[in-house]
Parts: sequence; C-alpha cells; structure tokens
Amino acid sequence: MDKYSREVMTALSSIDYDKAVSKYLLSYDIENWKIFTDNYFKLTPFEAERIFDVISRKMDFHMIIDILSLAHIIGSSISLSLSLIKIFSKLDVSNFEEHICSNILRLLQSPIAEERRIGLFMAGYFDRDDFFDEIEKMSNYDILFEDAYFSLGLMSDSKIVNLLSTKFVFLSKNHIQRQAIAKILVQKGNPLAALWLFKNKEFDFNTSFSKSIYIARELAWLGIKPALFLDSNDDFLQPITYKFLNAISAILSYDIELVAEIDLINTTEKLIQLLGIEPSIDLIKTTYTLKNAVKELYFDVDPYSVNKEIRVQIINSWKILNKFPNENILEFLRAYVSSCLSPDNEEFILALRIIGNFHLNEFETKLIEIAKKRKISPEQDYELINCLGKIGNVSSVDYIISEIKRKVNTDKRKNSTQESNLMHSDVDYIDDFDNELLRTINQSFTLDVLSWFNYDFTELYYWNALFALGNLRNENALSTLQDALDDYDPKIRYQAINSIKSLNVLNDTLEEKLVSLCLHESFMSVQREAISALGTLNSQSVIPIFVKSIYQAIEEGVLELEGAIDVVYDNRWDEDKYEESTTKIQKKDVEEIGATHKVSEKIAASDKKLAESDIYRWIDRLNSKSSKPLELREDFITFDHDVPEQIDFFERTTDTDIYETSEEHSEIEEDKEDEEWLSELGEHFKKITILDSTIESLKVTTAPLPISQIKELIEHPIDEDLYKDALIMLAKTEDQFAINELVGLFDVMDFTRAREIFNLLANTDSNQIAKLKKAISDSPDWILKQNLVKKNGK
Repeated sequence: MDKYSREVMTALSSIDYDKAVSKYLLSYDIENWKIFTDNYFKLTPFEAERIFDVISRKMDFHMIIDILSLAHIIGSSISLSLSLIKIFSKLDVSNFEEHICSNILRLLQSPIAEERRIGLFMAGYFDRDDFFDEIEKMSNYDILFEDAYFSLGLMSDSKIVNLLSTKFVFLSKNHIQRQAIAKILVQKGNPLAALWLFKNKEFDFNTSFSKSIYIARELAWLGIKPALFLDSNDDFLQPITYKFLNAISAILSYDIELVAEIDLINTTEKLIQLLGIEPSIDLIKTTYTLKNAVKELYFDVDPYSVNKEIRVQIINSWKILNKFPNENILEFLRAYVSSCLSPDNEEFILALRIIGNFHLNEFETKLIEIAKKRKISPEQDYELINCLGKIGNVSSVDYIISEIKRKVNTDKRKNSTQESNLMHSDVDYIDDFDNELLRTINQSFTLDVLSWFNYDFTELYYWNALFALGNLRNENALSTLQDALDDYDPKIRYQAINSIKSLNVLNDTLEEKLVSLCLHESFMSVQREAISALGTLNSQSVIPIFVKSIYQAIEEGVLELEGAIDVVYDNRWDEDKYEESTTKIQKKDVEEIGATHKVSEKIAASDKKLAESDIYRWIDRLNSKSSKPLELREDFITFDHDVPEQIDFFERTTDTDIYETSEEHSEIEEDKEDEEWLSELGEHFKKITILDSTIESLKVTTAPLPISQIKELIEHPIDEDLYKDALIMLAKTEDQFAINELVGLFDVMDFTRAREIFNLLANTDSNQIAKLKKAISDSPDWILKQNLVKKNGK
C-alpha cells in the first residue's frame, strides 16, 4: 500500500470517518474509490457500517448516478456492490424511473463484467422485471450467470420462480447451472431444490457428525434456510433440517456470517412456534443446541466484528431462546424420561442427557439407585456421572467420590514413571488445553461425539468425574480433587485445579500445592490455571510472588515482545516495507480475510536474539497453522474433495502415498526445522501467557495488595495494558486517582476492557458511570447497553 492509499484508508477508519467519507468518497474521485474498493475487505464490519451510514444520510438520486459512474471499479467487490445498492433501493426514486432504467440497461449491456454485475444487482434490488429477458439470457451465457440468477431471485414476479423451477428440472446434466438455480430456489422454500442440495452434498443421516459440520457450512452458503423446512411434511426433509441445524450450531461462533446465511431470527421463531404446536424430542434437542450456540454469540462475540444485521439477529434470537424451555416443555420431558429411565432401554443415555441438560433434579435419587446396582455399561456409567454432576447434591458428591476410589488407582497415577509422562509429549509445544471440549461433549445431544477422544475410557471417566465434582461445588470433594493435583496427566491436574476453584475453599496444604504448581509446573495450561486459582481463592501468601514476577517480566523484556507481536490488523494500512522478507506475508494480507498474525515495525527493527527473517518465518508458520479466515460471499468456492468421516483432534497423520521418498524426507526435515523455531518462540509466548494470568489473578483477588508497588507500575508505565491493569487493581481500593484515570481511558471499541471498567465502576463508584453514558449509548455493544439500563434501573 502506497503512502496516499494509507492516508485514505486510515482516515476512513478513524474517529473522524464522517469527514473522511465526504472528502475522499463523496468527491467521486476515481483513484479514491479504487483504493476504497481494493481495501474494503480489510475494514471491520463496524467501520464499514459507519461509512455507509454517512453515505446513506447524504444519499439522493444524483448521488446514485454519480456512484454508478464508478461501476467499473465498485463492481469488482460483490460485498461492497451489494451494500451500496441496498442503500440505493431504500431511496424513493419514483420521479426518476426513466433515468434509473436507462442506467440499468446501459450497465447490463456493458462489455465490462464489473458494470454488468452492478446492473444485475440494480435490476434485482429495484425489482425491475422489465429486464427479465436480458437477465435470463445472461443467466445462460454470461460469465456472471450466478449473479444473474441472484438478480432474478430478488424479483417478485411469480413467472421467475416458474422459469427457474423448469430450468432446474431440465438442466440435469449441467451441474454448475443447476446448483446456481438451486441456490435461488431453496431460499424461496422450494423443497425439491433443498432435497437435491442435501443429496448432492451427500448430507444424510449416516453422515458422521464431524463430517456433517463441513457439509452443513457449505449448504448454508448455498442458501439452505432452516426456517423454510422445519415444518416440512417430507419424511426426509424435516429431520435432515434438524441435523443440518445441529451441525451449524457447532460452528456458529467460529463462522459468524452464518447467522445471516441461515436467517437466525426466523429460524429461532419457527422453532419456538413449532414447539408451541406439537413438541417432539428431536425438536427440543435442536432448539436446546441452537440456544447454547446463540448464548455464546450473545455474551462473547466482539460487537464490532459484526454488522448491524447480524447484531440484530443475535440480540433478538437470544431474547426468544432465553425463555426456552417453558413449563410445558419441561413436563413433556419429564414424561419422556420417566418412560425410558432403565439401563435396558435403548433411549436410556438420551434420557440421562435430558435430565442433566434441563436440570430435572427430581430424578437424582432414582439415578443413584440405578448406579449402585452396577448393571450399566461404561458409556452409561460415564453419562450417569455427567448427569449427576449437573443436578446432584451431597448424595451425588459422595457417590462420585466412591466411584473414583473404586475405579481409579490414584496412588499408582501419582507414582507414575517419567516414561509414562512422555505419553503426553505429543501435545503442542504451546499447550493450551482446557475443558471446553469436555464441556461441549457433555451437553451435546450428538452422543457419538465421544468417539472424538482417543483416550482410554477409564482416563476419560476420571476426567469427567473431576469435572462433575467441580460443577457440584461441595466441600466434601476437596480431598479427592486435592489428590488429583499430583496426577501424571496434565489434563487431570488442570481439571482438578479448575474444579477446586469452584469450591471457594483454601487450606494450607492446598495453597502449598497450588503455589508449587504455579512456580514449577512444566505444562503452561496447568500453571496458568494454578495461578488463576490462587487469585480466585484469595491467597495472601502468593501476592508477593505475583508482584515480583511482573517486575521480573519487565526486566526480561517480556512486555516488549508482547507489544511487538500483533494478532490483529493494527498495521493493516502500513506502507510496503521489508519487501524481501515479507513477500509471502503481504500476499496473505491481500488475499485473506480475518485476524492474521502480523509483524509490527517495532519487533522487526528491534535488536533481539532472533533475526528478522526468523520472526517472519515464525509468523508465517503461525498463519499456516491458524484457523482459516472467513470468506466473503465472492470468495466462497465449493471444493470437490473428500472430507474424512471422523476427525482426530489429537493425533497428526500424514498421507505418505503422495510423496516420493526423497520429497518425503525433505518435507520432514523442513517440518523439524520449523518446529524448532516455533518451540523457541513458544518459550516467549509461554512467558507472555503466564504474565497475563498473573495480572488477571491480581485483579480478581480480594487479598490485600502492596499498594506502593502497584503505584510504582502506574507512576512509571512500561506498557499501556499493564498501566490499565494496575489502575484496576488500585481502583478496587476506591483510589480516586485510579478511578478518574480509568474513566478517562474508557474506550468502548476495546469492548473487553470497556466491560471490565464498567463493572468495576458499578461496584466502586457508580456515579462515574454517568460520564460513560453517551459513549455506551452510541456504541453497538449490546452487553454494555444492557448493563447501563440495569444500573439506571430502567
């Protein structure tokens, strides 16, 4: 990006964006629009939304004509084209019909593909079926045939649906054309098109859950709208739509654009409507699964990473799903569970899952009676422990502890040899595990997900039992959990600490063990959890250790490295630099959408042990390992490749058939070299992670802090984030300077920090919240707005 391009994009994404839009875009300068179009995909949804708001407020017919004169530029971005034309279509142009029609015709007949695309979208959004013949011809022969079908799909004339339905039937040998037509028909509720898409993508009841996730995502991009088929009378279409929705729910938080693709709000409304008419187990399971996915979106998603349409869908969907289940649904479930609560019943495991997920506590006594008879399979035993962990009380705690003593040889596990510890050496160097997968599996109604684990079932049972004890939050479990801290398996140690945190009890022996893990644990995730537990449990003796570790990290330059490695687009508008060493990185910046690991000028210019080329090589490595970025609509491509039936989340496999021996050896050597660099920098990341955990523990603990040392961090700030963290520590003591400083530093766009500061002020000096009211009201952060309303009592 050259200097002028950087100036334009920096201004458009700045706080003075409204002035920048008028200066750079509404002057209709060709160069500025070319820059804007080429870099549009780098804007966050919120930044793009602000720009369109300015354009929308100033939009009139003459502006439409002016912008259409730039169609050859704007048309290269489908997303930008659609956003602008949606704004056009909301304007009353009834007095300029002739001009609109002449411009659409001119664009449709243009030899330039980008202009034809704008013409197609204009005809569709303005519902101009008088161009039907021209567009229908383009759907047959033009390179933009998919855009042509999209345009026809936007029109309301019934003859268009008849035409597309006829073509869909007769174009049986033209797979590409047929799929493009099916994509339009299925969004209009055509069951034949939906059935064809499901069959064509081999999505059926025999498809494994892991494979169905891949296919469901593709089907969503191909137009499947669940709300249109959830009440189908077809024996295949309705239940397969349930399965589709269950698969989509598993990835909704990772591919948030799917919220719009599946029309989440209409899907939610349809589910609740059907439940009110005639509830069924499959319908209830699907609604429960979707509710959990939407809950995660509602509370965890960055509000600035989604556009207004998606925000509205998330907020309204959660308002509806938060009322599920009602008492009628619970009565239906109680009757179902009572009918199959026997180990001999094939629905027994499902009944246990329903009891746990819907907290039907009245079945606890019956479940313990069944468990003590010990006439259940290992899978049923696992599920029963999981269920008791959700609904139980003291009786359940005592039973789970007795089962751990009966089935797990904790003494043997404590005294395992060094060799047995090596069984976990295949965990990624930067080990970053938690119990999220276990938590997800334990609430899923897709019971075959247990096959994702390649663990011995006894190992999984022990992990799950400790997890259940944590959920029950009873002090009777402390001794059992404390013993598990000495286990050879890091995941067991992690889970024991995690469960201990929920008990909110700390004795001298436990504190000593946690401090030892905090200082000497080799696995980062376990060490991090130990640090977190000591903060949560308000350990006083560990405070000096934590404070000392912060000062030590400052001396070692850990904070400098943390500030140097950016994993967001902070430098997305940077001028081209480091041409030789960053060619591949810059190419990724242009081609990929999403938060990509970046290299800042500071780290590239710093005099550190690692050479510049090493840094870039490592960053490139992280890019290649990280999850794929989300595609914009125009970037979505259907790949014809085989998706594995089951996905192993723990073991790496290589396909040795596609390489010759020499090439295979070369690849292995290259991988080893890359792993060495990753390991070296992994040590730095470990230090950063542990430091962050230490700071978080100091912020949450209620144990007295050394105020003078905290003030020193404020008086001599080394890092902006550490400065804010130190202010939060000090503000908990109601220090007025710290409170005033936090109010001044309040930035709604840093949503995590903004919520943290708001909650702190609500508990310390609520009068200060009035100063934040306007910023919160103008932001898209629905959680902050909700908290503001609660605080104001309105």
